[in-house]
Amino acid sequence: MHRNDYGMLPIHILASMCDDVYVCGMVFKVCMGCLYERDRQGRTPLHLAVLRVARRGEEVREE
Repeated sequence: MHRNDYGMLPIHILASMCDDVYVCGMVFKVCMGCLYERDRQGRTPLHLAVLRVARRGEEVREE
């Protein structure tokens, strides 16, 4: 699979854009083979999704 300049696969990019835990779950069910692929910073798609959902939760609490 093709990686971008940051070493990210498409699954990394999708996971980093997910705001919803259910969407993240669907992405992972579709792409189970890519779960352990790491970007240049050593993050897996799961790391990115968890960070994104956590950030989204903080934004909602601040509102």
